Amino acid sequence: MRAVALVLLSVSLGVRAYAQTGGIDGQIIDRDGKPLAGVTVLIVRIGFNQRFEAKSDSDGRYRHIGLPTGRYELTILRDGKTAKLDTRIRFGEPSTVNFDLRQLMPYDREHIHRVTTAALAVPRKAQEEYQKAYKARDNLEKVQQHLEKAIQIAPDFEDALNDLGTIYHRKHQYAEAAALFERALKINPDLLTARVNLAGTLTALKDYERALAENLRVLAQRPDDALAHGQAGLALYYLSRYEEAIPHFQQAKQFDPNSGLLPGFFLAVIYDLTGRNSAAITEYEEFLKAHPTLQPRGEIEARLRVLKSRNSRP
Repeated sequence: MRAVALVLLSVSLGVRAYAQTGGIDGQIIDRDGKPLAGVTVLIVRIGFNQRFEAKSDSDGRYRHIGLPTGRYELTILRDGKTAKLDTRIRFGEPSTVNFDLRQLMPYDREHIHRVTTAALAVPRKAQEEYQKAYKARDNLEKVQQHLEKAIQIAPDFEDALNDLGTIYHRKHQYAEAAALFERALKINPDLLTARVNLAGTLTALKDYERALAENLRVLAQRPDDALAHGQAGLALYYLSRYEEAIPHFQQAKQFDPNSGLLPGFFLAVIYDLTGRNSAAITEYEEFLKAHPTLQPRGEIEARLRVLKSRNSRP
């Protein structure tokens, strides 16, 4: 048992490696049906401190390759407004995300009201601060300042609340982050990005029961969400509910084989802890193959030798 605990600690503190990648491409069309050139697409890996950018060419097309597999949020800024879309990147499969502003930012005010009701309630000055935060995205402190100003002007600005929550999470100020995500969800209970972020923050706070409940709410609406499955598995793992954790880690591994939450590793540990040596050996070996640069790997290899020696005994 002690050996398994040492392996768990070493890998949890280790550097996450992403061996499998994919790409995103798409086209940006303005409200008149014409391609938009020179638009920056912000590409954020949901649940991770990873941000990428791409810029549209003269045909309005953009492309970014070499992205770790997983779920992403894509954002563009146009005419003082933001448009956001979600996608999932799978290994070896291109993901196409088109921004058609005829649908996302239509001229018809009635249609606008139907599509983005919350956005219409945000005052112009708050939107301007949000835009400044977007433009200052490489300077975390400035982003925080602009988001705080936006929320001061518009306390119910759900996107700003969620984005500020992610900043506090990155700073390890988890209680503050959770409060911001909860405010966003009180305004819009269907804001799944904020809910999965809240679940991750509750895990960091070791509030595993609540983290589990929030992840299950996400999965009720988005059953293929690898991050929510992985986080649900973690919550159950830390609650010592190993059998319930297994299917969530299996789903997380299936939907995102190279997830930064390391579902394959936790599956191996659970099988190891519960005496299923053959299954543990298989998962450990698959994990090492999928994460060839993850350090330290010596502890896992040592644990594999112990398990294999046990299996070879008559």
